[in-house]
Amino acid sequence: MAYGQLRTVNRPDKIEFERRLTAILGWVYDGAPTALIIKNITDKAWAKSDRHAYELLKKAKERMVKYDDDTLEVKRKQKVQELRMRIRTLKPEFAGTPEGLRVILQYEKLIADIEGTTVHYRPKDDDNPTVTPVTPQQLDTRLSPDEIDAINRELEEEY
Repeated sequence: MAYGQLRTVNRPDKIEFERRLTAILGWVYDGAPTALIIKNITDKAWAKSDRHAYELLKKAKERMVKYDDDTLEVKRKQKVQELRMRIRTLKPEFAGTPEGLRVILQYEKLIADIEGTTVHYRPKDDDNPTVTPVTPQQLDTRLSPDEIDAINRELEEEY
C-alpha cells in the first residue's frame, strides 16, 4: 500500500454493530467458551484478527455489566445452562474415564445446589434422635462410596 492511500475497511453501521454485540452476548450467556466465541467472530468476518475479536468480546461484556439488572432467579437459570453446556461439551474420550465422571458429578452437584433440589440431612446422634434437614453450609456434603457408585451407575445409563 502506497503512502497516503487509505485502506478500505468494511465498518458496520451502528445497527449492525449492535446486532453483532447482541449475538456475542448471546454466546456469553449460553456459556460458550471464550475460544469458541473468538473463532465464531473471526469466522463470520466480524473481526480481521483475534485481537479485534477479543476487543469485540470485551465491549459485549462491558455492555453486559452495564445492563445487568437480572434477578437472582434469572442468574441461577443462566448458571445452570452454563454448567449443562460444560457437561455437553466434554470430550467423549474424557467423559468416559473415572476423572471425567468425577467432573460430571461435580457439575451435577453444583446444578442441584443451585436449583435447590438437594436435601441434606444431619445424622442422628444422642442429642438429636430425629433426622433433620440442614442447609449445605451447615454440613459437609461429601458423598459416601455407595452413593458415588449409585450416581456413577445412573450416569452410565444416562450417557
